[in-house]
Amino acid sequence: FGYNQDPSATSYASVRRLAPAHRLCLRHGTIRSDRYWALPVGARIRYRTSGEYVEHFTDVMQRAVSDRLPAGQVGVWMSGGVDSTAIAAIIRRLDEPGRSRRIRAFTTVYETLIPDDECRFAVMAAEALGLEIELTNGDRLPPFAGFEHTELLPPEPGDDPYFATRLAQLRGASVYSRVLLCGEGGDEVLWASDVLDLVGRQPLLCIARDAIDSLIRARRRPGTGLFRTLRNWRARRTSNGTDPAWLNRTFAARFPRREMPGHDAAAVCASALRPEAYRRLTSPVWPWYFEAADPGSTRLPLEIRYPFLDVRLVSYALAIPPLPWCIDKHLVRAAMRGVLPGAIRLRPKSPLREDPVRAYLRAHGAPALTGRRLGAEVDRYVDRAAVPEVPGDAADPWVDSRPLVLERWLRQIRERTDVRNTTATAERALHEEAI
Repeated sequence: FGYNQDPSATSYASVRRLAPAHRLCLRHGTIRSDRYWALPVGARIRYRTSGEYVEHFTDVMQRAVSDRLPAGQVGVWMSGGVDSTAIAAIIRRLDEPGRSRRIRAFTTVYETLIPDDECRFAVMAAEALGLEIELTNGDRLPPFAGFEHTELLPPEPGDDPYFATRLAQLRGASVYSRVLLCGEGGDEVLWASDVLDLVGRQPLLCIARDAIDSLIRARRRPGTGLFRTLRNWRARRTSNGTDPAWLNRTFAARFPRREMPGHDAAAVCASALRPEAYRRLTSPVWPWYFEAADPGSTRLPLEIRYPFLDVRLVSYALAIPPLPWCIDKHLVRAAMRGVLPGAIRLRPKSPLREDPVRAYLRAHGAPALTGRRLGAEVDRYVDRAAVPEVPGDAADPWVDSRPLVLERWLRQIRERTDVRNTTATAERALHEEAI
């Protein structure tokens, strides 16, 4: 799955994790864990005018950013899209009269490996907002670089072929500021809802009025959801839920898919106005994502903060009419009118045209993987004979690279254990000699 689906488990057999929003209680010798908070649902907000929706969003967004700003200069993990540039624009708006805060944007761009316009839009935003910008050229970033340095590996195995590269980028950002603001969460908070999604959750007259208002006033065409529903139905009919060919069958048999947490449709809150957005915002991917960039994991003096995941902003976004405000992030775009350049504010979402791992392997072959065959550390979990020599030759390169990450991580654990054992033996010898 790419990350741990069980928020109460770790990769260590004898170590459990306290799940988010849970408390651990010890009473009369018995330990139990229970949930004390859940993302609120059920609220509905309806204003008379469009301006009131934008004003309310601007207010909560400014508070979300302001509460996460350090006292001095600040970094922003910024692309050329509307989410991260909106955060940078709000930071600039919060400047005191006559005193402009130093802001530096950190951006990864591709030019030749994957033709992309991100550099042009990121530079345009930086110039319009008066930001410094530091560009990292992704064309020169080989996947799997740094895998031989096991001391760099995270506390738990992941599936990121670029983890060492991202760590180097974070190290550079930590020299500039102790805080880096990130636009992650913007997609989930304003995840679009189709008309069919709203049937049974809003009165039909309300849905029709919002759809017409979207077309006429906001000039946003709401999707019906018919084609998406058909595609999902076909996908469920054809999907057999197969595991990667390299997964050790004995190991896999211990964890049937039907028992995996996070894949139970009943866990989605049925009372939410936008259940898909709610499901994405409460996914077990978030603890894994946050911990991967936490100072305890990176060992860097840098904290990443996420204004779009502020509970006030999330609660507001889940309560307003999805049409038109969640169509193509209309709410953010409307709030940034006159603040961001039109080319950025109206720019459609533009993901990379190709997976960077696949593009690099296609362009350069696999020199970074030469001689990196798996060791016996992974035999309990992986069928080494079934692992492709070059990740991604026939499947997903990120999936096929997981055995490589796992082996390096297991080797790291073994080496650290050997060091501790050697140190303990030496200390005992010195103690006995002293006696």
